[in-house]
Amino acid sequence: MPNLKVISNTTPIIALSSIGQLELLKKMYGKVYLPQAVYDEIMIKKDSIAAKEIISNESWILKTTVNDKFTKQILSSSIHMGEAEVIALANEIKADLVILDDYLARQYSEKANIKVTGTLRNINKS
Repeated sequence: MPNLKVISNTTPIIALSSIGQLELLKKMYGKVYLPQAVYDEIMIKKDSIAAKEIISNESWILKTTVNDKFTKQILSSSIHMGEAEVIALANEIKADLVILDDYLARQYSEKANIKVTGTLRNINKS
């Protein structure tokens, strides 16, 4: 099993949970980090499939606090807080990969030299 530092945004977690395939992330990456904002966004609906999956998979889905408040604040002026925290956390922990579907967030990640993939595949324009 790979030992990569991988961070996911909300949409990939919800999408994979809704089709019963969240375990793919574990098989592909071993562990997946969720910034606090992503975790909170998923847990708003505690009865959702994604929330239940997060709770039952806490051994490999790691809720993580972002310490870089400046980067998070700057980015959140143009992208959602969860996406901003994904990028800020990636810089903090020197992540190997982020999973983002939002085009603008992907562009910011690429400009910061952070490797990006999407829920279904790598959809880089470059």
